[in-house]
Formats: sequence, C-alpha cells, structure tokens
Amino acid sequence: MKRLLSIFIFSLLCFSFYSQTGDDEEGDAVEEDVSFDFKESPSDKDDFSVSVGGSIFTGVGLFFDDFKTFKDVKPSSLVWGSLKLEATAPLSTALFSVNLNDNTLPFNLTQRYLLSKEAIIPQWIDEAFLQINVGAFYFSGGLKKVNWGRSDFFSVLDVVNPKDETSSFEPYENKKISAPMFQFVVYMPHDVKLEGVFLPMFIPTLFSLEGRWKPNSVYEIENLTGIKEAKKLQDVLNKDTAKLSYAHGGIRLTSTLALSHDLGFQYFYGYAKKPLIHLTTFESRYPSFHHIAVDYGTAVGPVNLKAELCANIMDENSNIAWNASLDVALRYGLALNMLLKESIYFKERQDDCSILSRKKQKTNTLAFISLSQSVLRGAMEWNISFVTGFEDVDFAIMPSIHCLFGTIILDAKIGIFLGKNNKGNYSQYRKNNFIKLSLGYEF
Repeated sequence: MKRLLSIFIFSLLCFSFYSQTGDDEEGDAVEEDVSFDFKESPSDKDDFSVSVGGSIFTGVGLFFDDFKTFKDVKPSSLVWGSLKLEATAPLSTALFSVNLNDNTLPFNLTQRYLLSKEAIIPQWIDEAFLQINVGAFYFSGGLKKVNWGRSDFFSVLDVVNPKDETSSFEPYENKKISAPMFQFVVYMPHDVKLEGVFLPMFIPTLFSLEGRWKPNSVYEIENLTGIKEAKKLQDVLNKDTAKLSYAHGGIRLTSTLALSHDLGFQYFYGYAKKPLIHLTTFESRYPSFHHIAVDYGTAVGPVNLKAELCANIMDENSNIAWNASLDVALRYGLALNMLLKESIYFKERQDDCSILSRKKQKTNTLAFISLSQSVLRGAMEWNISFVTGFEDVDFAIMPSIHCLFGTIILDAKIGIFLGKNNKGNYSQYRKNNFIKLSLGYEF
C-alpha cells in the first residue's frame, strides 16, 4: 500500500508539469517564459513558476523533572522544520511539503515509542497534491489537509482529517495528519461556496502507547485486557483501514448574508477516529457515524462572534457537540480570545469498550481563554493560554513569547498541567510540565 501511495503522489506531481506543455511549439513558448525566480510575482499570473519555502528551527524541549537527573537526559535531534515546493501554472498548481522532526529525521537521538497504529502515510510527508482550476471551479487530489468549521480552536466541525495526539506541547491545537482525498470547491454568486471531499480510505488518529504522552485510557485498556506489552496492544489496534470499504466523504455549503452574517452547513459520513475494543475477543473496530452541523459567525464592532453545533449519530456514543467563542481587540494591542465547548452524549458509557474515545460521564466540557499582546510594531508578541476541563477540574497553562527579527524567529514556551487526579484531559500529563526554547529561520 505504501508503494502504491508513493506512485500516486509521484504521478500527480509529474502530471502537473506535463499538463502545461502541448506540441513542440507550445513547449518552446512555455520554456522561454519559465521563471525560476523564487520570489512571488503576482502580476505575472500566466507564467509557469516554481517557489520554494519553509522553515528550520533549532532548540530544546525539557521537562521539569529532567533537571533532577539532568546528566541522564537524552537530547532530541535538536532540529525541526518544514520544506515546501510549489509549482503554479495558468490552470493548475502542484504542492509538495515535508515535515522535519524527531519522527521523520533519520538521526533522531531520542527513543521512538510505539504508536496506536503504524503510519499508513510516511510521516515525513506533510502534503502532496495537484489542483486544477477552471474559472470558479477547483478540483484537487492527493494528500491534503482541509479545514471545516468556524472556530480556530477546539472546533467540533473539523472532522475530515485525523489528528496527531502523540504529544501535548500544543494541547489546544493537535496537529492534523494528511489524508488521501479528492476535493472540489465551487464559488457561486451571492458569496456562496460549495465544497465536497471524498476519501477513498480511512486513516485514524494517532496516539502514543509508550512514553510520557501515553494517555490514561491506554493504561486502563492494559488493566482490563491484561495486555501490558505495547507491541501486542498495537497489533490489537492495528486494523487494516486502507481500502475502499472504508471510503467516506462529505459536503459543506457556506454563504454570507447582508455582508456580515456568515453561515455554514455541512454533512459528513465517516468513521470514529479512535477504535472501540472488544474486551473479550481483543478485536478493534472503527464505527461509522453521520455528522450533521451548522455554524455561524458575525462581527459586532471590535468583537468577532462564532458558534458551531453538530450532531454525531452512530450505533454507540451518539452525541451533540457545540462551541461558542469570541475574539475581541482591546487597547494597547491586546487581544482576548474566549471559548466554551461541550459534548453531550445521549447516554452514559455502557461498557469499557469505548475507553479510548470517551469517558463515563455524559458530558465533556472545557473552557479556553487566551490573552495576547503585540508590541514593538509586531516584532514581539506574548501570549498566555489557559484551558480547563470542568468534569475533572484540571488545567493547562501555557505562557509563551514569540519574537521576529526579519526572518529570524525566537520562541519560548512553558507548559504546566494541573489537576487532582490522573484521569483528566490535562491532569493525566501533570508530570510532563515543560519548557521549550527555539531559534528559527523562515524562507
């Protein structure tokens, strides 16, 4: 399957270059106009161009308890970043981007832990797709990440891509995993946008089975099944979902009314991103679900208001989820972001097969508050983010500073997890308080 995916990605990239050349005369004409100037040239839209961009960072992330046994701490590769190659032409765009981090670099010095599933897509690939546009119609195919919903954080409508939950350095913004898909977008009159996606296979969310970021639910599964070895548990979870029988997709419609009211409606048929485990047969499965949702956004003076509401209907764990948020620009460059999110299940968890995807309570509620300020004409920004879970009374606090000196980036971040037990969304990582420092360059 990995070989077929590699061939698929390579074919898309090759086609994007080939589709721009016709007979010899057209090929010669295009060849004369080819520009390998890596700077943007928006006024020359009809020419073929290639751009290269990305970032590279060096730094270190240390946990508070590392300082007790500092001499035994294993440093990471100390390097991470991204690289993006984009080719554009009058009717098409091809993009290929890669991730550079501890999971993808070959010289990683730290121990690599087993994950819930062997990655179907190589982890070093961020995105790789070809897009063709004809007027107001856009069609694309390949490995993509798409954003659905209105909220910037904790969206209950962003259901297309799986997430990477192998660490919680960003507890309020889990990284997305690219998925093979076909996507179309149509822009219609009266600010109407129609979007559809079709995914020919299913890729689940990834989480750790070992190490610091191993969630409490995995410990509970180990106690219930008696499976203490991470490799054996991975074999139980590692169900083959890379086939057409797991094809799924959805459609989304958005519009703007009276120039100030943004509305969105969407339907998605898919599979739960985390498996159910049968505790007697040690078999796992990903139940299908129907997702029906609506979202709304508007602005009242300096305040942006957003809301999302959805129903997730499945054989087990059907629920209603919603969130409401506001962003307000204050004086002196201050910005305040507040959000409240809740999932309400129709009934309590009947057995323990759903441990990985939900808790026993019928509700899961959290609040998010972020206060930031941009100073020195945007060269420096500080931020304090606070997340709390209501049911388990746990917290995550993250102050950070971001400095930009031309193309040089300096970041500093601290993460603190608090709670009365190890069962909360954040208190389960209360031994993982960390500090992360980095120096980077964007190009």
